[in-house]
Amino acid sequence: MTPQREDNPFEDRVMAQEWIEAIETEKGGARENEVYPMVNNWVKNNDLKKVLEVGAGQGVCSPYIEVEYIGVEPSQALIDRALHLYPDKKFLKGSSYNLPLENESIDGAFSVGVWFHIENLDDAHKELFRVLKSGGKVLIITSNPETHDAWESLFTGTKEGKKLDGSVKLPTGKMTRNVFFLHNQDEIITSLEKGGFKIESVDKFGFGSENVEDKGLGFWIAIKAVKV
Repeated sequence: MTPQREDNPFEDRVMAQEWIEAIETEKGGARENEVYPMVNNWVKNNDLKKVLEVGAGQGVCSPYIEVEYIGVEPSQALIDRALHLYPDKKFLKGSSYNLPLENESIDGAFSVGVWFHIENLDDAHKELFRVLKSGGKVLIITSNPETHDAWESLFTGTKEGKKLDGSVKLPTGKMTRNVFFLHNQDEIITSLEKGGFKIESVDKFGFGSENVEDKGLGFWIAIKAVKV
């Protein structure tokens, strides 16, 4: 069966360049102050030796990973930028639905701001289960569903069901096109459990960090799980 393909605007080099400029000019936001240190601590606390980042972008999280790292990314333009910035790290072309890795070859897998771009959660979680070793760890950092009104306010475009498609305002600029799926927390957790994972914790963070009204709920959630 042909793997499902993501609708990824960043495969367009113009869109990819907008993303590169937005992320590389971002200073002092949730990514730098909370997300990347959180990932680093997760790797250390679980004594992981080989980790995968799903949707690595241009690899900005990779310097925080002090063990063997593999970044998988569907956009060749972002892979090219990642290899330029971090030539000592490994980046491969692939997607959440089609990870270019052997079965049970990874100790831990994480993603930052990717799961809201994935339409079919079950397929993504099935692929995570395949590449993780028994007892392998998962860290998914994604949007807090309780603040989706704030996320929607950043978009100008169309909404069909859970799918937002259009231009999006970022703290450091604007992207011409992005695609976003408004999954609720229960959907993600249920899909993970269906895929063979046990939820370890769900934490909210990023309070007010994205310059939008988060109603004190936290703009992001971190879902930690383990393959059982």
